[in-house]
Amino acid sequence: TFTAFDLATLPSDAVILTATLELYQTGSTGSAFNMKMQALTGSWTETGVTWDNQPTYTTADEVGSGTLSGDWRQWNITPIVQKWRAGTLVNNGVRLIFDFGLKGSRIFSSREGANPPRLVVEYVRRPTLTVQADTSIAQANPTQNYGNAVDVFVGRNETTFNENHTLLQFNVSGVPAGSTIVSATLILH
Repeated sequence: TFTAFDLATLPSDAVILTATLELYQTGSTGSAFNMKMQALTGSWTETGVTWDNQPTYTTADEVGSGTLSGDWRQWNITPIVQKWRAGTLVNNGVRLIFDFGLKGSRIFSSREGANPPRLVVEYVRRPTLTVQADTSIAQANPTQNYGNAVDVFVGRNETTFNENHTLLQFNVSGVPAGSTIVSATLILH
């Protein structure tokens, strides 16, 4: 069985946390046997692939038989999808093959069926927000503005104990509406 998914709908700044391939099992024959999910390294087309021209594959990051949840069999293919996203592995999809065991078969719904294969991707977005305003203020010079300075400063004078503070302001409109902010990290150089 071969299947492929287009990752183009993921936001450009998405960082993939998990990727689970799910196939809906519509039937089975014979005894129990093991399967393997492997990344394809060669191209293929849905109406052109045959046994004789099947694409090449890699055993790196291959996944065993998966888990069964109701009629959905699930495989954690996170490392494969992360490599597709990073561009270190061309996204040619994956193949599901018989591994070992007694005779038998498993039948899964195709994309033309009632329950097509699906790739469930959990990701976070990590947009970098550029500062829109920054300045420092100084207790020793309470009316002075440092908004045009090339540096901002923070600290306390060792003799007078006067403090210096830095103020930063960011435009967060680039964070999509409805997002849940899990963490935010401020980085200063």
